[in-house]
Amino acid sequence: MNRVNFAGGEPFLNPHLLLDMAKCCKAENLETSVITNGSLVTKTILDDIIPYIDMVGISVDSGDSRINQMIGRHSRNRLNEISHEKKALEVCQWVKERGKTLKCNTVICRENLHDDSIFQFVEKAGPKRWKVFRVLPIENENGIDKDRRPPYSGYITDLEWKEWQKRCAKKCRIPPVLEDNDVMQNSYIPVDELGYLLDCSSGKKIRSSSLLHVPFKKALSESGFDLEKFDERGGFFKLDK
Repeated sequence: MNRVNFAGGEPFLNPHLLLDMAKCCKAENLETSVITNGSLVTKTILDDIIPYIDMVGISVDSGDSRINQMIGRHSRNRLNEISHEKKALEVCQWVKERGKTLKCNTVICRENLHDDSIFQFVEKAGPKRWKVFRVLPIENENGIDKDRRPPYSGYITDLEWKEWQKRCAKKCRIPPVLEDNDVMQNSYIPVDELGYLLDCSSGKKIRSSSLLHVPFKKALSESGFDLEKFDERGGFFKLDK
């Protein structure tokens, strides 16, 4: 292992815990990255955490407020807040000003399949790495016994995924790192809030063993992780220093 990625949910819901975990990783000489929607990031919080983070990934699926709201990238509680895409662009700039590697993550789904505003957003943001995922069907995607929402139905076909790639190649100067469902499903090692490695190989998130109870190698052997697919999706990339 050489890198730990803090994802969510939203890691900046608890910035003090994020800071503590990042410090622990750095004490073990591990690279660190964090994925955030940017909504809770301030300059002060970022300045506290950034010395212990090597790469910041901003999750953004559109440069259009209407589409972001359809997807769910907006606050349910705050009035007159800055739009998701404007806030994300602001955080992208802060990350680059602090000399850290910037990544953008985009999920292509039914809601943004024909949306070109993401191309303009990415060119403005100027990330070193742009990951684009085809929306992945995962049963109980938000964790064990916690997903009470209606099942998501906005998946896209193989042909629609290929057509999106062609349009992207014509309309965006920053080439994406693409992840289709097959390579994505078993090529991550997700760890939940209780230290359990989650096996996604069956199309569900199933807990294997907890790192609080068994050695990492044993937990990994039960997790469904596929090293070849990890390599195939470019998991061994080196961060710009």
